[in-house]
Amino acid sequence: MIDEKNIIELANGDEIIRYSNKLFLDYNLPEDAQKILQEIGIPKYVAPFIEFFDESNGGGKRLSDYYDLNLYQDSENVEKEELEKMKIYFNEYIVLGNIENDVFVLNEKFRVIQINYETLDEYYVNYSLNKFLESLLVYKKIVDIVRSRGEETAFFDDEVTENDIKLLREKLLEIDKYSFIDDSFWANEIERLEENI
Repeated sequence: MIDEKNIIELANGDEIIRYSNKLFLDYNLPEDAQKILQEIGIPKYVAPFIEFFDESNGGGKRLSDYYDLNLYQDSENVEKEELEKMKIYFNEYIVLGNIENDVFVLNEKFRVIQINYETLDEYYVNYSLNKFLESLLVYKKIVDIVRSRGEETAFFDDEVTENDIKLLREKLLEIDKYSFIDDSFWANEIERLEENI
């Protein structure tokens, strides 16, 4: 399981967020997720461009409280019947953070899911919060390998090689065998990296 030392490494000098005990009195969180969120903590910022939210910015809220789903009433992307189901369904989701406009949540089975802000489509991320953080740590280590070969911005200047991507893919699969199911967060991230070789 991820530990405090891993989180400090992952945070890379940035803030580490911990949630208050009162926040989870209504949630039946698995013990490992509760320990991470309350004791070990999660980094505020982490590659690839992810921001985790503290409580004052919506972290730990129900997704149905975080999103104003009324904005989708007249949306071309979301049908009315589907929206009513989502209002109920999203009441089970717990907000963690975001990447650009998409939000990361724990779903009703405590899997980490990415929700597209415009379409409300869901994408698998990881089987658990622990596996998500372990995957992000592996990602950071690959970023560090690329940077060690060149400039500080080497990873973002598209100096990633096929071998870097192969190693990242292998490590992600070791952590979570479902990492690359169709249209998952990690499958899309690998595809983005491959396009920039």
